[in-house]
Amino acid sequence: QQQYRLVRLAAVGGGFCLITLLMLALSFYFYGSIFRFYDFISFLPPLLLIIIPSFCFSLGLGMTLSSLHGNLIYALMLLVLILCQLPLPAALDFSGIHFFSNYPLTLPLGVDGEPAFALSGAFLGGRLGYTLIGLLLLLWGLRQRQPST
Repeated sequence: QQQYRLVRLAAVGGGFCLITLLMLALSFYFYGSIFRFYDFISFLPPLLLIIIPSFCFSLGLGMTLSSLHGNLIYALMLLVLILCQLPLPAALDFSGIHFFSNYPLTLPLGVDGEPAFALSGAFLGGRLGYTLIGLLLLLWGLRQRQPST
């Protein structure tokens, strides 16, 4: 039973990594071919701040819900879609879409006419909260009984 959960965890993590790498490759190709931009290392901090907390929270909540009842995973899919669309405060912005769309507009412009990359404490706290809650839910979900369907 525990091996089944670990295999499921590895499959979900592996699938997530493959999909993420494919999307990154497509976006890097786009930036390179359209804008002639190749400094992709500068994308690393915001990329990690979005992907890791969202993945941890989704994985932890998914493992917990599926340990309670297998069909609850479908409710989680709807919850993630809703969380990504709602204009939540920076600390609760699940996907970072609203934060990265609105927060730079409040920053002062640099000499090149662009705002310097900066993150608010509320956003960083929210990312840390999503990560910790996700990891705790993951541990709790791995210790639950066999899921029922």
